[in-house]
Amino acid sequence: MTNPKETFESLQRALQEEKRLPRKDRTKEYEELTLQRFQDHGRTTEDHDLWRECHMLEEMIAILSRRYWALNPHKKRQLEFKRLSKESASAIEIHKYQQEVDDEGRTDEEIDISMTTRYPAIERRDLEILAAENYLHATRINNQKQTTSNISAQEVTAENKDLNANPKLSWKEFADELKKDFHSDTTIRKSVERCISDNHGKRPDPWPIGGCASDYQVVDPEIKSTKDHPTPALCKYQRISQDKKPNAQ
Repeated sequence: MTNPKETFESLQRALQEEKRLPRKDRTKEYEELTLQRFQDHGRTTEDHDLWRECHMLEEMIAILSRRYWALNPHKKRQLEFKRLSKESASAIEIHKYQQEVDDEGRTDEEIDISMTTRYPAIERRDLEILAAENYLHATRINNQKQTTSNISAQEVTAENKDLNANPKLSWKEFADELKKDFHSDTTIRKSVERCISDNHGKRPDPWPIGGCASDYQVVDPEIKSTKDHPTPALCKYQRISQDKKPNAQ
């Protein structure tokens, strides 16, 4: 008859040892099974390979640990009160745990000691599948949040562009405004170039500039025929704030 404790601890050891091995030397018995799970969710073989190499074993070990503690809350309490005793903290809680008795005359500590330790009944095959499903679910949720965030940012950007009544300035007009605060042409240009680099091809304009030009945004970015990205001299600029409207020259 299989010993649940030995089976559980053997699987734990095997996973920990496998973590130290290169990908090519790890168990591949259920690789096709987890690959099918990924493909069913529209994920690529590369996604699957990355998961097996970098995430699978960690999640399998975590699943085993979560199941063990869920089955044995008394073991968790014992460890916690052992830690508290060493730290000489929460004296009242420790006293209740070790001294106060229930209707049968037993303390919580005595009850926990009397409890039978149980072990997760799960095999390697099922553990790999669970780890795959957890990863697929988590990355799907993250992707959905990212997509929602991007859409919201685009909507806000579009709204700001539509409602902003400040005039659009040429490079010279924009630079002249900032030079009133003693910013140099070089500093202004670097701020705009950084803004273009951070935003071009990643989001629609307008693009908040930041730095010395944090009150302004790039609008209508133009690309010179000999370049593959917008250049400061050809872009238009606009103050972000609605209550300050510099006059275009």
